Amino acid sequence: QNRRSLVQRKRLFRTEQTGTMAVGLGNTSALALRGGRRGVQAWRATTTTSVLVRPNSSSELASEVAVLDMGFVPVDPQWSEAVWPWVVLPVITELILFVICPPCRRIYRRLFNRCERFQRFVIKYIGCEDSPHPLCPNVRIWIGIWQLVASLGSVGTFAYRTLTLQNNNWVLGFEMFLGWGFVIHYFIMLMKTGFVRQDVSQPIAHFVELLTVPQFVCGATASWLSLGYLRTYRALITYDRLEAMNSMGIITFFAWASPVQRLIFQSFLRFASIIICFAGTILVLEVLGEPDWISQRYLKTQMGEINFFVMAYWVLETISTVGYGDFAPKTTMSRFCTAACFLSGVIFFALETNTIADIWRMQTFGTGAYADRGRKHI
Repeated sequence: QNRRSLVQRKRLFRTEQTGTMAVGLGNTSALALRGGRRGVQAWRATTTTSVLVRPNSSSELASEVAVLDMGFVPVDPQWSEAVWPWVVLPVITELILFVICPPCRRIYRRLFNRCERFQRFVIKYIGCEDSPHPLCPNVRIWIGIWQLVASLGSVGTFAYRTLTLQNNNWVLGFEMFLGWGFVIHYFIMLMKTGFVRQDVSQPIAHFVELLTVPQFVCGATASWLSLGYLRTYRALITYDRLEAMNSMGIITFFAWASPVQRLIFQSFLRFASIIICFAGTILVLEVLGEPDWISQRYLKTQMGEINFFVMAYWVLETISTVGYGDFAPKTTMSRFCTAACFLSGVIFFALETNTIADIWRMQTFGTGAYADRGRKHI
């Protein structure tokens, strides 16, 4: 009865290019709200008009729901909802780590020096500053595998959110479980270094931890959006560490797989990480829309509505030979300039690709760090 009275009270105000129209909600629309996917099919059989419902706070209708032509879609989240989980919470977490690490370091060193049983446990299963590789690496293997699987699981929850456009309780509970597991893993890694933070060596991985783990632990998300897709980069880092330990003979990870198969899986994971991270970020930015503090003015030209940032994006798109076709020069002078841009882009990418490959090769094999300063030494 509450649901029926709620639906009967609501009205749609939807702005379209032709104007604004208001549509009342009838019994068929109420049936669609109660009947799930079957109700939507019955509703679509009678009308094709989109209906926006803004329910009051209720246990049964907890989120704002829009009944569209494809079913139920929650209202898009706003930037104001993303400030707390994606900005404020990571900053608070960083401050907490900055405060608690020094006393934890003193307590850890005192316990490590005075308690012989704790010292043997750390050296055997975790590792320390003097012996970073544990005597029994099986614990490290299982922790790494758990980190890999859990990170991929958080990517799966993000994909589930984008498909259902809902923030279910079981998803929040599962992400909270993963978040506390990530916290335990982080503190185990801190114990290995004696609570000396080494985030500077891997700033991107630490940034991913700050953006994902606090919101998982606190259950704070921007409506149905989350940043769980960033954990695919953490999964890649974990696999690289396991593969490095395997190549040094410390552990036997994927012993049944040949080196070629492991390299193929590693390349696939890197490729998937790039695709998922960029796809998720673009999706989040497009859903949130333009922030209020960004007000761009566009110039109406024969090329379209443009400004400097649009042109910078289009030039990068052009010299990289992608060419979406969203803009095209219309005047004769701009076409000559675009032709020069084509040629310079082809030459630039041909030359700089080899340079980047040489730099990567020198960094990988440890060469290129020596600089001759005119002194004689062997």
